[in-house]
Amino acid sequence: MAEYIGFPDVEAVVIGVLNAALTTPFAGVKASTKIKNPRPSEFVRSIRSGGARESIVSENATILLEAYAATETRAFQILNFCRAVLFAQDDVLFGVTEIGSPANLPDPTTSQLRYVMTVGVRVRGTAIA
Repeated sequence: MAEYIGFPDVEAVVIGVLNAALTTPFAGVKASTKIKNPRPSEFVRSIRSGGARESIVSENATILLEAYAATETRAFQILNFCRAVLFAQDDVLFGVTEIGSPANLPDPTTSQLRYVMTVGVRVRGTAIA
């Protein structure tokens, strides 16, 4: 019988890793896939924007990271920390690559200050049946 390999919800894994790490240096900053209502003054958004299966047991997901804050410096600091956290991963997430480095790109709708970047995040699959 064939073995079926499935992959984790990369967005959920990235959000979990970031939220666990953000608690100490950036207390109150939360990562999510959505922008909450009411809108927080500081937050991180992580969205899967594509990627591809690499092999039977790995895929490389493209993740867009956005860090919002009241100042450009603070937005960069939050994003730079998230970048370091992802690059340190070597478990379910591994082999992170930088596709687009941090860029100062204020939110076009609200003008809230924001830094963005794109990374490739490799994930390991597991047998699902």
